[in-house]
Amino acid sequence: LAIKYTPSKISEEILSGIYQKELRYRISLQGAHRDDLSVFLGERSLEIYGSRGERRSALLAIKRAEMDYLTSDDELPVLLIDDITSELDEKRQNLLLDLLEGFQVIVTATVLKENLARKADNIIRLAEV
Repeated sequence: LAIKYTPSKISEEILSGIYQKELRYRISLQGAHRDDLSVFLGERSLEIYGSRGERRSALLAIKRAEMDYLTSDDELPVLLIDDITSELDEKRQNLLLDLLEGFQVIVTATVLKENLARKADNIIRLAEV
């Protein structure tokens, strides 16, 4: 997995040229939030050639690396994952759950699959309203 970072082009000249437009539209048109990350698996761009599951797996691998970076002796980060059952096959779900062992993770799912239930310390079911 390789990540290519491309910063947005920003300068005082650019910022002064778009200031009125940003005020009018009430959005920031330039800045770090416009930077870009491209993720590659070998030479393949996952954005262009990756399956949905491959892109999701790559994102989760990056999140795991962030968790390793943010973990200290007295604090663990919390990872929130929304509905891994819809985009990851069971093999990838199990690999992900193994990778996240020992971390604080909150997973939402519309369907509680057996492999998720076996790994969970606590399951909270929300009733339909």
